[in-house]
Amino acid sequence: MNTIHIPLARKPTRSLPKKFITNQNMSDHPLGRGLGSLIPSRRPTTTTAPLTPPVPPKIVTERPAPNPQPLRVPTPAPLPTVATIPAGRRDSGRAAPRLLDIPIELIDPNPHQPRRNFQTEAFDELVKSIRQHGIIQPMVVTKNGERYELIAGERRLRAAKRLGFPTVPAIVRETRELEQLEMAIVENVQRQDLNPVEEALAYQQLLDEFGLTQEEVAEKVGKSRTTVANAMRLLTLPPEMLSALRDGKITASHGKVLLSAVTPHEREKLFAQIVHQSLPVRAAGTLGRATTVRRHSRRRADPEIIAAEDELRNRFGTKVTISRREDRGTVSIDFYSDEEYHTLLNRLRSA
Repeated sequence: MNTIHIPLARKPTRSLPKKFITNQNMSDHPLGRGLGSLIPSRRPTTTTAPLTPPVPPKIVTERPAPNPQPLRVPTPAPLPTVATIPAGRRDSGRAAPRLLDIPIELIDPNPHQPRRNFQTEAFDELVKSIRQHGIIQPMVVTKNGERYELIAGERRLRAAKRLGFPTVPAIVRETRELEQLEMAIVENVQRQDLNPVEEALAYQQLLDEFGLTQEEVAEKVGKSRTTVANAMRLLTLPPEMLSALRDGKITASHGKVLLSAVTPHEREKLFAQIVHQSLPVRAAGTLGRATTVRRHSRRRADPEIIAAEDELRNRFGTKVTISRREDRGTVSIDFYSDEEYHTLLNRLRSA
């Protein structure tokens, strides 16, 4: 967390202070068509059979023919096109997606895959389901030279490899690098949630690698800007707390409570109590607020300061703290990313 400290002058003036005391330790709707656009809207209505057979797949090696024909060297068949995007939804200059059975060894993993942890129990259940029913939903890939690069369907691909499938059904789609990352994030967040750290890192990657703002990230993943900002703030927690988030020992809500701690020592103490006593979020929040109240009881007794903090918090959309002693003091405005820092400066300059 980073803070802009604004000294309060003895006599208030209309102009802003020319200097800021700044902590330099800065760590910092639905998604368009989303995955819905990847799966063709026109589907066969005559069957609901899975795209791959259950394991073991039955291999037909010969078929009877009433009139034997001379053997011929087979010629490659054209790639099957079993589904297309309606004309009104096609992007100009892009080919319509094709549904193919692709040799599994030709599919490379998505380098932008945000998921790092594949839960063993959930994955085993998926393998069991595919073994019994086959792959019902196709994966999404893009052509990469003579090979294919996976966009969505990492868990299904891993399950198919474990089961020894020679081919898997996949929709071949032309896509840009940004779309690959967007679609991978959306698939994971909407289908089986990433842990809070993985989700925050995925949002951070959208900002860092593609130059998006938090508002743009929020729009693309179908969440509010506040949700995205709060998720990314978790990355400012110490490594030990981030590990606990990854392992499920604490939740994202616990992480928000820890972020509200005033000092690193209080944060570490609160974290130890949450883990060792298995405190629920409400109890942890109450404990954290009690610590803050004890620390600032004299300042909190001034209703004028409380009202001013609330007004500034609503105006700037972030935590604002006023510390006043007699006729001087400091206004502290918290920010959690470089983008928020510059946004605050612009608002202060235009005030």
